[in-house]
Amino acid sequence: MCMLARGLTIGFLLLPGGCAPLSPDVPAAALSQRIVPPPDRAMTPLPTPARFGAPVAVETLPAPRLAPREGEAPQLLKPLLAPAPPAETSALTLEMALEMARRENPNLEAMGERVMQAEAGQIVRYAEFLPDSRILYRHIEDPPGSEPFTLPTLPTNLAGNVAFGGTANRFDLTELHLQWMLCDFGRRAGKYGQATISVNIARLQYRRALQTVDFNVAAQYFAVLQAEASKRVAEEAVRRAEVDLRDARNFLRHGVGIRNQVLRAEALLAEMRLNFIKARTARSVAVAGLNQAIGINVSADTQIADRPAAPSLTLPLEACLQLAASNREEFGVVLDSIRSAQFGVGVARADFMPRVVVGGVAAHEVNNAPFRGNLAAGGVAIELALFEGGKRIGQVRKAQAEARACLAQGKEVCDRIAYEVNVAYVAIADARERMVQSEKAVAAGTENLRVVRSRIAHGDASPTDVADAELVLTRAQQSYYTALYDNQIALARLAYAVGLPVVGGIERRRP
Repeated sequence: MCMLARGLTIGFLLLPGGCAPLSPDVPAAALSQRIVPPPDRAMTPLPTPARFGAPVAVETLPAPRLAPREGEAPQLLKPLLAPAPPAETSALTLEMALEMARRENPNLEAMGERVMQAEAGQIVRYAEFLPDSRILYRHIEDPPGSEPFTLPTLPTNLAGNVAFGGTANRFDLTELHLQWMLCDFGRRAGKYGQATISVNIARLQYRRALQTVDFNVAAQYFAVLQAEASKRVAEEAVRRAEVDLRDARNFLRHGVGIRNQVLRAEALLAEMRLNFIKARTARSVAVAGLNQAIGINVSADTQIADRPAAPSLTLPLEACLQLAASNREEFGVVLDSIRSAQFGVGVARADFMPRVVVGGVAAHEVNNAPFRGNLAAGGVAIELALFEGGKRIGQVRKAQAEARACLAQGKEVCDRIAYEVNVAYVAIADARERMVQSEKAVAAGTENLRVVRSRIAHGDASPTDVADAELVLTRAQQSYYTALYDNQIALARLAYAVGLPVVGGIERRRP
């Protein structure tokens, strides 16, 4: 017992110095400057929506209608630039789709399990600070009439090999082992620090996975809206082309037209039908992509509700970069990865130091001598490897190289974050300008078609002129819808790039 008390005393004296937690130094400020340049560094000017003109409020855009031909029902002419009304039943809004994805997406389930794995690993590492206790029972018996055998020794690292008792043909041995490592000069502290950081990294990655799923769902949602708008445009274009072909044939039948006009109208109708087939296929592909992003049956015919256009972006690029440095989960992952690698360097260096362990063993033996014996042993063990062929030196160099690699990867991640923010910001400016120009093109195309139809009513134009005017208008309408939903996707991408919610995350921010 004196040896045990002495060992505990020595161990507790070594504990503060040998098991103190490590404090890695992480260059967070230097890494953040790779995302947000310092004020004295000149930045390349990027186009903003304000430079391209006033923002377009899609809700107030006029819905150009084509003047109905004589004998046509006006209700057949759909307002092509007006938002499609949401389905009355089973229409899925974007918010509903995001909520469903968080419940159904399998990638989120996998990321959640990784968090559980990391937390379990932290428990395992914490257990190394606690005493280790085991109990062992053995029953050994040889055939009757054989020579008695000698009781085996009791091996222990603390008290050496201890033997007691005589010879026996049968014996029962019960052992209780208790061991506690008092000091390992930072090995357990470093591994526990790595396990704690692994939990933080797993949680950060899970939150980023949530943002990724939200962005994928939002992008696919707007892709479906874009495809449905293109399909409506194509349907209307086919209907108008069919009317044009009927008129061209009537003119030819009455001797006021030529065969070439009929052929031109037939070619236009074939092209519009081809566009309709492409739009219909694009809509089916977009719906399948949305279902996959949500995590539901890909073959489901999901019906979604239209969504009003988002307001224009008012934040400058520098503010967006600052938001990314403050909100992107990858930046936290980078810092934690560097800390974990530096913990690994401390663990590798601690292998050059000894290990101090205190423990004891108690045994109770019964044999057929008859003999009953009790043994209690305890002490302190100090273990130090003197030579391992350069293994520990190699481990330190390996850990140092890993720390440097993590720092280099951190720089790469920061550069990628800044790149994603820049690309998303430029995409918004591009989409807004295309919306402005395509809106003008739609208005001009609508007026041009009205004038051509007025001329043809007076005999000053041919069906070919009408076909050309309708083709111009159809392309302008398709360009507008493409720009409209590209702007929605670009806003969601910018919110994703800066680490904010894809729905309303950017719009609520003010410069």
